[in-house]
Amino acid sequence: MLKSFLLVISIIFYFGNCEHHHESSEHHHAKAGYPELDNGKKWQSDSPTKSGFAKLTEDLKKFEDKKKGKLTVQDYNEFAKISTASIDSIFASCTMKGKSHEELHKYIALLLEDIKSLKGNELNSSKESFEKLKTNLGKFNDFFE
Repeated sequence: MLKSFLLVISIIFYFGNCEHHHESSEHHHAKAGYPELDNGKKWQSDSPTKSGFAKLTEDLKKFEDKKKGKLTVQDYNEFAKISTASIDSIFASCTMKGKSHEELHKYIALLLEDIKSLKGNELNSSKESFEKLKTNLGKFNDFFE
């Protein structure tokens, strides 16, 4: 219950701190998924978004190398906290607007689902969620430049 509450707070923090204002229903109904390309091209992202995703990717690699495959449920729960903090930082520095911003929100919602699944008491589930997060995070440069 507390984990779900923290995820909701993170999402509220994200949407509430963007420099642009949207109708709240737009955010509540946003679907998680891969972004659509901009007529076959990658979306332009701002510097804070690029650096935020670079940091999150670096954090993921450091975490993965941490114990060379001997990670515990507690380790995955800790990484979920680190990942959430990184996404909160991306949210706080959000300056993108328009369709690129909407597509970024869709992509981040997908990552937040993965992060939420990292948390828990089942090691195999956490491992699977980590691999899914790693795959999805690795696709950032497929959609944004």
